[in-house]
Formats: sequence, structure tokens, C-alpha cells
Amino acid sequence: MAGLKIRVCFWYLDPLVLSHVVSALKRGGFDPQSIHCKDRDGLRKQLETRSTDVIISDFDLPLDLREIVEQELEPFIAEIALIYLVGEKNESEAAESLKHGAWDYVLKGKLDRLVPTVYSFQRYYRAITERHLTEEALSVSRERYASIFNAVSDGILLIDFETRKIQEYNPRILEMFEITREDMEDVDLEKFSCLDEGYTLEKARNYIEEAVQWGTVTFEWRNNAKNGRRFWTLNSISIVHMNARPWILLVSRTIERQKRMEQSLLESQEHFRALAENSPDVIMRFDRDLRHVYLNGAIETQTGLKVEEFTGRSHREMGIFPEKKVVTWEKSLEKVFRTGKPQTIDFEIDLNGRHIYYEWRLYPETGSSESIQSVIGVARDVTESRKSELILKDSEERLNLALQATGLGLWDWNLVTNEVYFSPIWMSMLGYGPDELPQEFETWEILLHPDDRSQAISRVQASVDNRE
Repeated sequence: MAGLKIRVCFWYLDPLVLSHVVSALKRGGFDPQSIHCKDRDGLRKQLETRSTDVIISDFDLPLDLREIVEQELEPFIAEIALIYLVGEKNESEAAESLKHGAWDYVLKGKLDRLVPTVYSFQRYYRAITERHLTEEALSVSRERYASIFNAVSDGILLIDFETRKIQEYNPRILEMFEITREDMEDVDLEKFSCLDEGYTLEKARNYIEEAVQWGTVTFEWRNNAKNGRRFWTLNSISIVHMNARPWILLVSRTIERQKRMEQSLLESQEHFRALAENSPDVIMRFDRDLRHVYLNGAIETQTGLKVEEFTGRSHREMGIFPEKKVVTWEKSLEKVFRTGKPQTIDFEIDLNGRHIYYEWRLYPETGSSESIQSVIGVARDVTESRKSELILKDSEERLNLALQATGLGLWDWNLVTNEVYFSPIWMSMLGYGPDELPQEFETWEILLHPDDRSQAISRVQASVDNRE
């Protein structure tokens, strides 16, 4: 069975003594891996690379060789053992000069004592090594904690649960409240809270009690900086236990930008509602499920239906509109959500005992992520203008029929807009198709016979000059 491996460096040891030492270690259950150093550089390399566990040397060597090994070992004395082999005549000197607990010696004639000595050193240095590793890990952990504690963008306070005194804080706290470390020595927390707005220490104590009972508590707080500037923070309070004691951990983050955005959004919503509620048009907002999330009061005036009948429901879910109309509306809304582009559709419907013509404009609304969150619909009652258009169209058709019946060509010149209209019969009388000539005054001038041009233009000008 293989023994316990141990790395041994022999310093100027007699070959015969070296052989006896290796044999003694093997008999004691060790598996020695040895190297014999005879110069300072080789010894130093063994020490610096941590390639050895114990150095065994001869105390009876000349003093200068002992001084070399002791000098080189000095920086590593807590990690590597030094054992001297001593002759009987030098035992008293060795016992008197060696450092207790760090170096030891064994008589050359009693090498059987070498094994327990090495075992003892092994246990000692293993404990030392483990302690060093633990201390190093603890040091690294503390450094990481300090690095995070000082670098985070949130303010952190560690407060004694019993005394309610601040024990630790990070630099961000000083930045947020525009204060110095001297200000924190005897800080009055009330000075930094907006008491006149209800943010009192009593309210803070209630949050602490909630944290004790329920765990971490999150809340908003209105603060005063040292210069009087007021600002909002989002805070969390937790009760943590360290060294068997409770502590209050407060983490605070400024939310001024968020608050300004919320205020701006609120004002925007108020302005939208003020405009919408006073608009004669029906204004509605749809979510991505095509449900109504807002309607103004014009819906009741124009349709006789209550706002409550629409809110939270889609046209299809309401079940009162013709299927053909619902399909048209759904396709238009879905197209706006899909393309992000406005849409306009015209439709007519019978509501509240009326036949109504609507012009419906749909506009996309984007959220903070720039994705389309909702669609605004503006439905305008264009019934009267639609009726006027139909009456005008009917009148034009009757006029054209009359002109066709009489064979009269008509052209009309709007002196305000300079627009000109040539009737199809007028164009056909000159041998042109209905859309062959441009509808411009110059067209009439160009087509005049040269013999009649001057007189015709004079008569037109006289009519213009003498118009009432």
C-alpha cells in the first residue's frame, strides 16, 4: 500500500545519513519524494515554487551553510518545516539555538523519532495552510463586498436595529443627498425627509415593522438634499442578521426621471381626455385584442349606446353590429397594428333610428418599447356632407342630361380658383374626346378661331369687369 506522499528537500546531507532518513520515513508510512540541494539558487527555487514540504539538514554543518538555509527559509517559515539532524555533542547547542515550534531537531542516532516529528509538522503546517486559505478567501470576499458596496448606483445604509443608528453607508448615499462624511457623523434623518408632505419617521418606522413581519418592503419616498432640492427615491427595507444580531438594510434608488415621465404621461392623458370629451367626433382606443379601452361621450349622442356597453369589449363581443361591418372594422384595426400606418375607411350604418355615414380614421399608438400598444379611432359623422355630395351629384347628372338633350356645350371658369370645366358635349362639338383636352383657360384661348379671338376675349374681359 502506498504511503503518505511527502516532498523532502535535503540540504548538504551525507549520502549515508540521507539513505537512513529515507528508510526511516518509509518505515513510518511516508512515501518521500526527495531532492538534494547543494546551492542557494536550487534551494531558493524549491522554496519559491512551493515544491517541498520539509527541509532536512545537518546541524553539524559549517555555520555559513546553516545560515544559508535559515535565511532562505525565513519568508516561508509558516509554510515549510526545517528539521535538523544533530549529533550528540551538539544537542545542547541545537536545543538552545533553534526556534521553538518552527524548527526542530532529531538526534542522528535516534532517527526513529523523525517520523513523529514530521507527522507533527505536517499536521501543523496543514492547519496553517488551511487557515491561510480561509483568511485569503475571507479577504477576497471582503474585497468583493467592499467593491460592490462602493460601486453600485444605489444608495445603501446599514442601520443598527436596536439603536437605529447608521453604521455603514456607501458613497452613493453622499452623492444622492449632496452631503459629506462629516455630515453623516451625527446625521438627523428627519432633515432629509419631506415632513410637510407626510414623509415622517413614524411612517418609516411602520415600513420597518412591515419588513420585520413580512420580509422585504418596497416603497417610494420624498427626500430633501442638503441644498433643499427635493427628489424621489424607490426604497427597499430588509431585516438581515449578522453576528447573531438584526440589522436594517436600506437600499435607495433615485427615480426622478421616472416620476417626470409619469407626470408627463398623466398630463398628456388629461389633455387627451379634455380634448376627447369636448370633441363632437366619436373617439375610441383599442387594445391589441381589438377591445374598447376608452370612448368619449360623443358615442352616446350619436349612437344612443352607452359607453359602458363598449368598454372592455370588441365589436364582435358586443354582438349588435352586422357581421359584414365587424369584419371590415377588424381587418382595418389589425392592419394598423400590423403595419403601424394610419388607415381611413368610410362606412354607413343604421343607429339610433338614423342612417349615418362615417369617416373612420385609425392611428397607431406606440409604447416605451416603440411597439404598437393601442390604436386610436376617430369616427366623424359625415352624413350631412355626404347628403350634400349626393344632391350635388344628382344635380350635375340632371344638368348633363339636359345639356345632352339640347345639344349645348358648356364651359365654366371659376374666377377665384382659376379652375375651368369643359363639358363632354363641348369637347365633342370640337371633335375631341371627353378627357382629351386639359381643363385650363388657355385651352379655350388656343382653340379660338383667329378671326374671332380678339372679339371673344374682349367680351369675356368685359363680362369680368362688369360682374356684380
